[in-house]
Amino acid sequence: MTALAALAATLPLAICLLGPGPLAARPALPAQAAGEPSIRITAPQNDTYVTGGAVLTAAIEPATAAVERVSFFADGRLVCAVDRPPFTCPWDAGPGVREHVIRAVAQLPGGGRAVTSIRTRGAGIAEAVEVHVVQVSVLVRDDKGAFVKGLEARDFRLREDGVAQRLTHVANEDTPLEVVMALDISASMEGAIGDVRTSARTFISALRERDALTILGFNDNIFTVARRETQAEARLKALDRLAPWGATSLYDVISRGVSLLRQQAGRKGLVVFSDGEDESSRLSFDVVEKELQSSDAVMYAVGLGRGARMADLTKQLSRLADASGGRAVIAPDTSQLSGAFRDVVDELAHQYVLSYSPTNEKRDGSWRALAVDVPGRDVRIRARQGYRAPGAKP
Repeated sequence: MTALAALAATLPLAICLLGPGPLAARPALPAQAAGEPSIRITAPQNDTYVTGGAVLTAAIEPATAAVERVSFFADGRLVCAVDRPPFTCPWDAGPGVREHVIRAVAQLPGGGRAVTSIRTRGAGIAEAVEVHVVQVSVLVRDDKGAFVKGLEARDFRLREDGVAQRLTHVANEDTPLEVVMALDISASMEGAIGDVRTSARTFISALRERDALTILGFNDNIFTVARRETQAEARLKALDRLAPWGATSLYDVISRGVSLLRQQAGRKGLVVFSDGEDESSRLSFDVVEKELQSSDAVMYAVGLGRGARMADLTKQLSRLADASGGRAVIAPDTSQLSGAFRDVVDELAHQYVLSYSPTNEKRDGSWRALAVDVPGRDVRIRARQGYRAPGAKP
């Protein structure tokens, strides 16, 4: 690396970015010396809108280059440092849509650095009320049922109410997962709780350390037994604190899970396990359905035993899960639970999340239908069917 490049990498961010006009028109950081690795920010993309929960992602070129650490900065503040690929981390861009400067610094062996920056787009006074970002969960399989990996934004086509949309980011399987698992611990689970713990352990063991897991137990009440836990041992110990009693507040726990995931960035999933219909929720099915439609979380519902034989329950769970891009998994016998949980975590692990700013900027609370395809490929797609637009500001 040249002395000038090393100096620029250590200067305060404001000094490096002085001057008017868009980022593309401003002096770029000095190029890396020939043969040295470079770093590229892959998400978010330059000159795109970012708001709320987001994910910062960078790639090293060449991919085989040795890197000791990648640090991400947003508006001059350190967000996180990652010491091994994939180089990604969650970031809260805050409310509203304003301009941000994202900087990634790769620490190279021997003390060298590779540095890059991008600038996201800020909404003007007239835009600020309207702009929002929609995230769409997508699963892609080939004609043999195998998951299709390695797709990028240019491979997808997304339409909202029949109108083509421009994708601003695609999160793939390298992006960490945010998962909320809600387990029914009502009195009817007395005979099955052992099998549930065993199957839940299968699910937990399949998650990666960089995936964050929140575990909720629910009956008349909702209990948080693990909060965004990443350590495998702590996740498993949390299951031992679950004991069955009381009635079932199914709709309330779905609402709680949606609320928890709304606060987090990246790929996210809500996995709800129950053996019976709702008995004690304060919220109704219609209210929870609207909450889920306004959320970007994909929901999986696992119905066990007597719950698997309740036609109305399985119909409701399927309706909620299908619209979000997930599905209902029915396990009439506890011996099928481990396989059901394994299928769910496998799908979550291979989920893509497509992000875009809708061309329809109306805040009217209406339902917007979504359609996703991968042109030119013989694939099967399961995706979020639509979303409920934000309502008008008071």
